[in-house]
Amino acid sequence: MNQKDLGFFIDAEIRKKYKSRRQFAGKTGRSYTSMNKMLSDMIENGKNSGILTISSILEDLGYELTIKKKEPTGK
Repeated sequence: MNQKDLGFFIDAEIRKKYKSRRQFAGKTGRSYTSMNKMLSDMIENGKNSGILTISSILEDLGYELTIKKKEPTGK
């Protein structure tokens, strides 16, 4: 999954569970300004964000980040 897709996914989940990014930030003790900028940069520019930050946001949304070895493609 690329950064844009991950940003869209996180944004959609925030909007499903909370009415807005601002409400999510307030309820989880995050700075709205920095979180909003981070998500906007991911979605609009494909900018990378720190794995700890992404993991923490996903955790607050009820997800966990896992690492899984890909199946061989037969090449």
